[in-house]
Amino acid sequence: MCTLEKKISELIDEGRVISGNCKPNELGPCAILPDPDDDGRFARWRRRSLGLLKSKLSGSEIYSTNFEEATKSYWDFSVNDGIVILEDVLDAYKNGFLQENMTLKQFVENVSKNGDAKSKSKLKSLLHEKAVEGIVGSSITSILGLL
Repeated sequence: MCTLEKKISELIDEGRVISGNCKPNELGPCAILPDPDDDGRFARWRRRSLGLLKSKLSGSEIYSTNFEEATKSYWDFSVNDGIVILEDVLDAYKNGFLQENMTLKQFVENVSKNGDAKSKSKLKSLLHEKAVEGIVGSSITSILGLL
């Protein structure tokens, strides 16, 4: 299992532990109260999950927006909704619908190593376009050297 898959799986497992430790109350739903016993676990889990969704995955905007909205409250159903979203993210990542963010250099190296001649040729011509050269600047020469 790759590192990103492992991180998502760990967040899912942590969410399950948090959900299993909720404190029943008179209102009905199970409260995940920030008390000395939980050491701020819910808030930390939520921050780490959002950080991963927003910074590590391309195409995950809808997931991070839904996660942020679903986990606003300290109730077990909020944690459970967050877990379902993380499970969806893991499934989408495993099936190629989401990708780990890459720098331009990493992308070019990936195409260079794994791409066929047609892909490499298309990428070279794209990188030679004036607009792309203007954005990338002087590093374009070293990036092209990777192909």
